[in-house]
Amino acid sequence: MTAQFHELLPVVELEHLKAFEVLTVPGIFTAWYPRYFAAIERGLTPLRVRRSRVDTEGTVEDNAGILASEIRTPTIVVAQSKGPLDVHAALWMYPSAARNVRAFVSLQGCFSGTPLASDARRTRLWRAAVGGVTRLLGSTPRAYWDMTYER
Repeated sequence: MTAQFHELLPVVELEHLKAFEVLTVPGIFTAWYPRYFAAIERGLTPLRVRRSRVDTEGTVEDNAGILASEIRTPTIVVAQSKGPLDVHAALWMYPSAARNVRAFVSLQGCFSGTPLASDARRTRLWRAAVGGVTRLLGSTPRAYWDMTYER
């Protein structure tokens, strides 16, 4: 970090953050690699960190409901990949959850979609490939299609 960064941004004392829970929200298909988010969560260990129970292969709407039930106290939400879409939906659909969110950190969130999903949706071969891979994982492509530009 540059000196200018430190001049422009006041330092947040860790003690001030201890009043909040940190909820991490994983991205799509991350149930298949359990060490996912481990380094980030380890870096936040002085705080109360909890991983969301969202279905990483579930739809945005379904995961929004899960998140709303998990955000009951003042919370800092850290989400990655499709996770920010789930969080955004929860904040929009459940105002009671939104009132408890003190910060929302989006890491590589695919707001407005991603070409990985949109391009695949437009091509018969790629639609079949996505369907095959998700079936192989014991799931459906619904969560993947939630990341299209059209969605």
